[in-house]
Amino acid sequence: MTKFKLIHLPIIIALIFALGILLLWIFSQHILEPLPNQEFYLLIMIVIVLYFVTSRVYFTNDLISIHKAIGFHRTKGKFILIAFLCAVCIWIFDYLFQLKILNIDVQTQALEWYKSQKNLTATLLSTVFFAPIVEEMLFRGIFQQTINQYLSQFWTALLLSALFSALHVSFVEAPSLLSTLLTFAWQTFIENASIFIAALIYSWLTFKSKSIIPAISAHILNNCLTFYYYVFLLN
Repeated sequence: MTKFKLIHLPIIIALIFALGILLLWIFSQHILEPLPNQEFYLLIMIVIVLYFVTSRVYFTNDLISIHKAIGFHRTKGKFILIAFLCAVCIWIFDYLFQLKILNIDVQTQALEWYKSQKNLTATLLSTVFFAPIVEEMLFRGIFQQTINQYLSQFWTALLLSALFSALHVSFVEAPSLLSTLLTFAWQTFIENASIFIAALIYSWLTFKSKSIIPAISAHILNNCLTFYYYVFLLN
């Protein structure tokens, strides 16, 4: 039985928001272009928060114990294989969804993505590898095992997947005066449907394997496929 309780979740969220705002203020005032990038240090900050809260909840400073508490458990090789297959299926679905349903010009999207990147190596390390690890530690690790004490696996996965996809929404295009919030919400859900489905699969992998390692593996491979496909399109 996990020692994490519901009260720990708002504490984690509050710490992440407070320290994140402080870190972004430091960047805007003193370190305009930190190396390798801002996201790297924001992710480091989230990891520190997770380690700190977990150590206080479990009354231990042992890193092995902390990792196990978060969800890093040994898992069977078949779950890693299933995770890789899931990642490929998620990527193919996302590609076809953008192409056929959302009618997105992937070539143009790749070009816009490339223009927004300052360093591809930093993006590879932060977005493709580090971010999935941290996100899975937070969502499929602490959040999932905590909420599952109060809700069934089905509702836990559904709730966290909705939250996960919502946090990946881009608010650059706010709803216009002619668009209702309901319409905007529905459009946002459609545009992030593939992320929602991916999150459901990550939750399922974690429940089945009793470890966040398969979800991390699937998440990294999915991001890696997207990264190298974009690079391929630009060459």
